[in-house]
Amino acid sequence: YSMPTSLIVVSIATAMFTRLTKAAVDGDMARMRRDASKTLRMVSTLMLLASAGMVALAVPITRILTFTVPPDQAVELAKVLIAMCIGLVGVGAVSVLDRVYYAFEDTRGAFWINLPFLLFGLVGYYLCSFIDPRWTVVGIGLVMSAANILSVFAMIYKLSQRMGGLDEDRLLRVHVKLLWIASATALLGWLIHAVFFGPIFAPVGFIGAILGPVLVAFYLGLMKALKMEELSVLMGPLTSIARKFGIGKRR
Repeated sequence: YSMPTSLIVVSIATAMFTRLTKAAVDGDMARMRRDASKTLRMVSTLMLLASAGMVALAVPITRILTFTVPPDQAVELAKVLIAMCIGLVGVGAVSVLDRVYYAFEDTRGAFWINLPFLLFGLVGYYLCSFIDPRWTVVGIGLVMSAANILSVFAMIYKLSQRMGGLDEDRLLRVHVKLLWIASATALLGWLIHAVFFGPIFAPVGFIGAILGPVLVAFYLGLMKALKMEELSVLMGPLTSIARKFGIGKRR
């Protein structure tokens, strides 16, 4: 759950922060809107890919990472992982939008806009203590996901007022497509799992993780079928690296 944020979001957001800061200092809101929108779209593309993969392969992943615990306990942990991963795209978006606030040197604004959702989380966590104990931690994961996603809408609304817009229409279109693609990818993973390995929450071991490359290819394939610009932006750096190693060079 933490690795996509640490490896993907922090890397991209840190790289873009200098550009955002320079645009803020120059008062260039058009460039700031463009860079913020691009960063959000790229982060969401990768975070939803990670979410789809972890939701589809939750049981094999937890079996691999918690190999010392009984299989039935790993299955219960997989349910928690799924609940948390539903909001992973929100974690990525909030991290990017926080950088926009920091570019404006407005850490106070970032604090106040997030405070209500922290309180929402605390109330939700408390209410989860009253449900069936078998589902308490899953409920906490769902509350976390809801808080992260809701805070994104609030942050975009406030920053849009400050920046004269934040490319909302395009962001909405891209995220709707990505959510559809991620859902289809996760469902495909579950379908293949059910056909070849048994029930979704069967205690499958590491062999189930071999579906990973198939799901990645399916996710990227759907992006290509929908002619999403984000795929070209995503594949650009990878193509450049491959060509440096002599892969894909034109003769």
